[in-house]
Amino acid sequence: MYRYLLILFFAVPLLEVWLLVRVGAQIGPWLVVLSIFATAVIGAFFLRLQGFATLRRAQQATFSGQLPAVELVEGVLLLLAGALLLTPGYATDVVGFLLLWPASRTPLARYLLARVLVIDPLSEGEAGRNAQASGRPDVASRHQTAPPGASPSQRGHQPEVLEGEFTRED
Repeated sequence: MYRYLLILFFAVPLLEVWLLVRVGAQIGPWLVVLSIFATAVIGAFFLRLQGFATLRRAQQATFSGQLPAVELVEGVLLLLAGALLLTPGYATDVVGFLLLWPASRTPLARYLLARVLVIDPLSEGEAGRNAQASGRPDVASRHQTAPPGASPSQRGHQPEVLEGEFTRED
């Protein structure tokens, strides 16, 4: 993982300098500076719009009782898009605009969420609610509990709970 980050740390600036020199030779240095400034301003404008739209979807999901996991990951991707758009260069601008575009950002957010989200199948509580909110019936069904007084077949493999009182004698 760190090896890839180290490679990106050196490769991206080299690519950006190469692209800036090549484009500058074609259109001139002043148009390169103007295009870098324009992409930053346009990107900031669209970043604000997409940020508010993502925040609104996250609030709607929260108010409806769902976990806004996809919206939170999209928020992180929008933060990354903003950083890339403010970085001078054409390659970072392309990636930044792709992250701003909902048609590419939402599938990427769902993919990242599926790769990173870890649900403990044995725990009830928060993980069970998160599994149900994620919309994955295969995971959510393992976290559903039977109602009180249900027969053993309705309870499934859950242990039987015995009620009683005890006193400690030391």
